[in-house]
Amino acid sequence: MNDKTTDSTQPRSPLDIGAIPIAGGSSPPPPLEPEAPKEQAATQASPRGSSPDGRRNTPNLKSGGPKRRAKYALPLRPWPTVLTVIALAVGYLLLSQFFVSLFLPRFLTDYWSKSSGRPVTIARAEWRPLTMVLILHNGIVGPRLSDPHDRVDPLLSFRALRAALRPTALLTSGQLLKEMHLEQPFLHLRRDEEGAYNLPWPAAIVSAHRWLPRELTIGNGRLTYTDQGFSLPAQPGERGQIFQDELREISGDWQLSPEKGRPTALELSLRATGPGGAAVGLQGQLALDPEDQVSATDLQLSLQGLPLSALAAYLHPLLTQEIDSGVLTMRAHFQRDPSSELEIDQWLEIRGLRLGQQPASRRAKGSWPLLQALLTDQNGNLKLRLPLKFENRHQNSPYLRELAAALEQMREQAATNPQSLLAANHPHLVERIDFAPGSAELSREAGRDLDLLAAALGDYPLLRVEIAGWAGFACDQEALRLREQKLVTEQRRQAVTTLAREMAAGSEITVTAQQLAGLRPENVMIDERVLLELAAARQQVVRRRLAVALGVENGSASSPPDPAANRLLIPPPSLRQDPVVDAPPCATVKLQLQP
Repeated sequence: MNDKTTDSTQPRSPLDIGAIPIAGGSSPPPPLEPEAPKEQAATQASPRGSSPDGRRNTPNLKSGGPKRRAKYALPLRPWPTVLTVIALAVGYLLLSQFFVSLFLPRFLTDYWSKSSGRPVTIARAEWRPLTMVLILHNGIVGPRLSDPHDRVDPLLSFRALRAALRPTALLTSGQLLKEMHLEQPFLHLRRDEEGAYNLPWPAAIVSAHRWLPRELTIGNGRLTYTDQGFSLPAQPGERGQIFQDELREISGDWQLSPEKGRPTALELSLRATGPGGAAVGLQGQLALDPEDQVSATDLQLSLQGLPLSALAAYLHPLLTQEIDSGVLTMRAHFQRDPSSELEIDQWLEIRGLRLGQQPASRRAKGSWPLLQALLTDQNGNLKLRLPLKFENRHQNSPYLRELAAALEQMREQAATNPQSLLAANHPHLVERIDFAPGSAELSREAGRDLDLLAAALGDYPLLRVEIAGWAGFACDQEALRLREQKLVTEQRRQAVTTLAREMAAGSEITVTAQQLAGLRPENVMIDERVLLELAAARQQVVRRRLAVALGVENGSASSPPDPAANRLLIPPPSLRQDPVVDAPPCATVKLQLQP
């Protein structure tokens, strides 16, 4: 009884099954040890399906128990950010194309029309959003809106303008364009009667440098130049002559410097085809800001095969001389320091120059053909170096007038002292050959001077020389009288000696009246005829020496005359009546160069 009560009050072991004892089942289970605080926290913090040491518990697939799908924690999904970026990109592509095609041409035409005062037309615009390139097609800039009589229409046009933009420059003061390309541009440059141009060049580049690219390339461009101020009107109230010409196939590039900030210089490299297929080239640096003390102008201009007939109407009012034909080749170096004047050193070469008829008033002062003959070499090329220096004015450049003034000065120098123009290659040319009084024989020094003159005539085949013989009473009459007196005295002495020899021989002597006249003393008279014969003899002596040096002396009287012999001109001899002995010309031959 007591045993049953005791058994009923004691707790049963989980291993007891009814009243059947199990071996070892009566032993109590070992007591459970409390978990450490850290392990307990790790167990509570570890997610389901993972162990406290951080390793994920994976189900044992090889065991025979039921398979359970492992549950993983998914990361944050990026789909909202990606969708936002895609939406912005698609919106940028669509809206930029829509805005550029519909609104940008109208916006640019209105803006440029208000800023320039000229009508502007743009056919269409194209935008490449990936490369940030804007393309404008068929742009035209018309005449001034304020001047209804403006004949410059259009002023500027282009087939395509391709510009690479810099959007970040909108936030700063930098340039908006990285580079630009103009396809088939056209520009009409006009100079009015007052010398002002229709484009504010180059001040516009300095003021609008933010809207201009650092690098500009041009393909197949065209430039028309009209000048209304190169000649004065014939009568008051009339308009002067208008000159117009064109450059075609312009290509090349320019670059603004420095790379950052306000530009002070423009680097040019341009090529074009001028009138008559002439090759035109311009390269170097052009200073833009006159206040800049660092940049300098240094340009090289070249012209190859430019027909002068295209410039005849332009040069005639400046030179007062018509030009029928000729081909010009020029190399010019334009140089200006910031604190100095513009210096131009140019070399001109003209082939086949033919001048037209000159007015009689200009012919009296000297002729352009003489200057042409003094500068034309054996190959028929007229070579000339013509340096100029003047103040650099952008609005009214005096280059052409300075060029005409320099040529006019050379023409006057050729008329007064033509030998001075040949001094560079022939420095010892003489203008006259002096003779001894009463003589027509060349001295050794005079022979050398004539040989030098013949060498100059050989180098310049268009030149001729006029050989003017002079004689005078003061310098030649007394010498001729003494020479004739000596000759008469010698003849009288010989006659007396002959007569005495005959008388000594005892022969009969018969004296004629002529013999008696030769035995009488008389005064020898020198008249103008004798002096003119002396001057003519001096001319022939000089002519023969030059003809031999030039190789134009005829071999025989029957041979045809050499055409080159016409370069030796023999005018009638001259006689000087002045009684002063040292007053030139007297006892001399003047050598005058002529075309």
